[in-house]
Amino acid sequence: MNATEFFKKRVGDFLQVLANTKEDFAPKLANEKKSLDECCNFIMNSVKQMNVAGLDDEDVYALAVEYYESDNPDPKLLKSVKCTVVSNQRPELTEEDKAALEQKAKDDYYAECLAKQREGNKPKKRTQAPQVEQPSLFG
Repeated sequence: MNATEFFKKRVGDFLQVLANTKEDFAPKLANEKKSLDECCNFIMNSVKQMNVAGLDDEDVYALAVEYYESDNPDPKLLKSVKCTVVSNQRPELTEEDKAALEQKAKDDYYAECLAKQREGNKPKKRTQAPQVEQPSLFG
């Protein structure tokens, strides 16, 4: 899971918990005109507009809530942004994720060893030593 996917998951999880605990927020989250991708664009564009390098989690979540509670968010803030999101928390890996990563590492190591072995089994090119003319004692 890359950083942006992790960011989206964290924001989405927060919004879902909020919708489960605050009945008045649930219909806003269920609004078909709103999307998590657009919400993340709103957050990133808002951060860019604030001219800051980053925000606390609470500030990010407040922007997410602002997006869903706003009837007409600024269209400029909904445009896709090319940026990298950095989180101060690591994603938690499931046992399946860990097993998949371990298997990929084993497969990569096996492929690397096999490539080295194939390289070692190739016939070596013989280079001839340069012919040096030896002077004759008899002539």
